[in-house]
Amino acid sequence: MTSFYFNHISVLNRKESLLKKTFWLVLASLMIIFSGFHSVKAGIDIFAPKIESVSPAIAFNDGPIHLTITGSRFNQSAMVKLTRDGFPDIMATDLQITNNTIDCTCDLSDQSDGTWNVSVTNGSIFGKKPKSDILFSALTIEYPAPIITSIFPKDIYFKKASLIEARIWGAHFREGIKVDMVGPDGQTINGVHIKIMEDTQINCNFNVTRQPIGFYKIIVTNDDGKSAVLKNSFQIKEFSPELPVIKPNVRHKVNSVEPQAPSPANPTPEPSPIPDTKQTPRITNNSPDAEKISVSPTADLNLKFKPLFFDVNQFNIRDADLPSLENDLTLLKGNPNFIIAICGYADEQRTPLNNLKLSQKRAETIRDFLIANDITGKIIIFSFGKDNAGGAGLAEAQKQNNRRVDVSLWENQPTKEQVALVKSH
Repeated sequence: MTSFYFNHISVLNRKESLLKKTFWLVLASLMIIFSGFHSVKAGIDIFAPKIESVSPAIAFNDGPIHLTITGSRFNQSAMVKLTRDGFPDIMATDLQITNNTIDCTCDLSDQSDGTWNVSVTNGSIFGKKPKSDILFSALTIEYPAPIITSIFPKDIYFKKASLIEARIWGAHFREGIKVDMVGPDGQTINGVHIKIMEDTQINCNFNVTRQPIGFYKIIVTNDDGKSAVLKNSFQIKEFSPELPVIKPNVRHKVNSVEPQAPSPANPTPEPSPIPDTKQTPRITNNSPDAEKISVSPTADLNLKFKPLFFDVNQFNIRDADLPSLENDLTLLKGNPNFIIAICGYADEQRTPLNNLKLSQKRAETIRDFLIANDITGKIIIFSFGKDNAGGAGLAEAQKQNNRRVDVSLWENQPTKEQVALVKSH
């Protein structure tokens, strides 16, 4: 019994000794860990991030950019921002961090151009104050160069060239922009009355009066000196390619062919002299109102103009009417001091509105033809549609007579009602 008691006491003593040893071992371990913890804290206090370079060094303020920062001692809680005195900071997002590099995204949309600083701040660990580094003037933000995509109008005919109102589309246009047009002779035409509708559209005027025929390039230059060029974007044309070229026995600018000398057996008639304006004009309307016309057409001369006919729903000049146009050109060039009235008509096969538009186009076609062939007098256009046409009904001959243009000469500006009473024959 005594032996059992002493054996039990011995076991308890051994257990107590083991517990004491374990306690002191755990305590020693905790002291070592605690000591190491302070060493780590001390190490973090010593090291701060170091920025060596930033790429890219130049960026445009038209959207987000990817920024790469190289250096050392970047920790996983680092923050990146762009700073500039007097402007809000630009915070970086989507950071990918290693000890030596940081990849991030910075949104530069509409940010002020100029130089910006790049700052990296290692985040707080164990309650210690964050440490930062700044690379001054590391990034230059610039406004992108302008871009030109199109211009309207794209062309104009030489005879009509004057002050044009242009619209230019593209991107990155800014206040203070300069717009120029450079012609085939190298001369520069400065745009005036420039208005920026938005950063994608400019409205301005160009004076192209007496400028040479050919292609022109458009140049836009922002106030920072950056520019864009759109080559061969505008053209001054000699004549409309849709207009027919008359035969070479009439002098005209289109093909510059001199007229052939007339044959003695068949001489070319001289233009009629200016008639006595007191003669009674040829009028198809026999109403009493016809005698009240205060502006008289040159009656005898107007008898020499032939009606110009058109196909159904068409406004192109027919080959069959070229001889009549030759005759008209001769008469008009021989009598340049009168006002030229051009009246367009249509048959009744379309709606009234469409007939007015079609007769207007027919009159414009003849006007453009005359201008392209050196007729420089004042020209006025009247569109009648099917009204006041030369015939009515369903007969094809009558419809053809209604699809026409009449040309007449006037001493003074006539009204639409007055020219409606005079018809070519």
